[in-house]
Amino acid sequence: MTTTQHPDHRQVPAYLPVVVVGIVVVLFGLGPPLTKLVTAPPLVGGAMRFLLSTPLLFLLLKARGGRMSFTLLRTTMWPGLAFGTNLLFVFAAVQEATVSVLSTTVATQPALLLLLAGPIFGERPRLRQVLWTLVGVSGTAMVILSAQSEVRASALGVLWAVLALVTFSAYWVLTRIARSSTNVDPIEWMFSVNIWALIAAILPILVTGSISDFNEFGGKDWIWILLIAVQPPV
Repeated sequence: MTTTQHPDHRQVPAYLPVVVVGIVVVLFGLGPPLTKLVTAPPLVGGAMRFLLSTPLLFLLLKARGGRMSFTLLRTTMWPGLAFGTNLLFVFAAVQEATVSVLSTTVATQPALLLLLAGPIFGERPRLRQVLWTLVGVSGTAMVILSAQSEVRASALGVLWAVLALVTFSAYWVLTRIARSSTNVDPIEWMFSVNIWALIAAILPILVTGSISDFNEFGGKDWIWILLIAVQPPV
């Protein structure tokens, strides 16, 4: 006689998703200010972020008994490359513009994704979603831009900020496309994404011959990069 075991479906407390989203929002908001504190060149800062986060995710992956596969690596290639490229633009932006400029630019991402959802995923946003998105983006921009003396940027800084917005939006879209057909553990997914992000961050250094710039990384940069490395992708 065989006994059929049914999976244990535990009910998630109603408040838990809200708490998790709140934590992610706070950590996400700390990203630009922490990035601004890093004194090393942008390419070095981006590379060091993934040189620290990738081993940490590997240890977490092994502790959870997870495993990798070539299929997963292929699936995460484009999202990972977009994620790594995005961080390089973020580091470059905060060296040419204030955090306010970068934060205001990135704050328009929900509106951009709302526009892309229809053509790419066949999702038609409701009027309520559009209105709340506009309220959120406008409110964020007003709060950030209220510090007028802190809003400074060169033309190059604005360009880097816009490219940071575009590449991060691309990361979300590519992740949505890839994960729609892939059921995988989040830690396995993020470890694989970080591998490609590390490649995207290292390649420009190898191409430009800027390896000696790593000598400029040190002191408190280790603290700020470690704090950035343990954040969600932010």
